[in-house]
Amino acid sequence: VRSSAASDVYKRQVLNQIRLETAVQLLREGRYKVYEVSNMVGIDNYAYFYQFFKKETGKSPTEYIQNRT
Repeated sequence: VRSSAASDVYKRQVLNQIRLETAVQLLREGRYKVYEVSNMVGIDNYAYFYQFFKKETGKSPTEYIQNRT
């Protein structure tokens, strides 16, 4: 049972890493609004996406867009 729980945690971590990498790439392109990127990576709750992105990158999605150059 424990290995199953550990496996679930690992899967979540991998999924979140993929979501973050994809979000960074989409925000770099500059073609999409933040809420669109959030939806595109599978996070329908904008507030959660904002917190997740800031926790992982140290910048809010808006700050990231402004400093992407």
